[in-house]
Amino acid sequence: MQTDIFEKALDEFLQGKNYDHAEEAIYQLARAAFLAGWYAAKSCPSNEQEN
Repeated sequence: MQTDIFEKALDEFLQGKNYDHAEEAIYQLARAAFLAGWYAAKSCPSNEQEN
């Protein structure tokens, strides 16, 4: 279990601009990875293309 000081610092971080930037970077990374997988699955010869 973390100390109250740690929890307060974490709460402040999560409510700040630095977390907003980190969260956006994580989202963009996840989106790019999903998109790459999506394109890879669509180009796989065993998958039928949807009309």
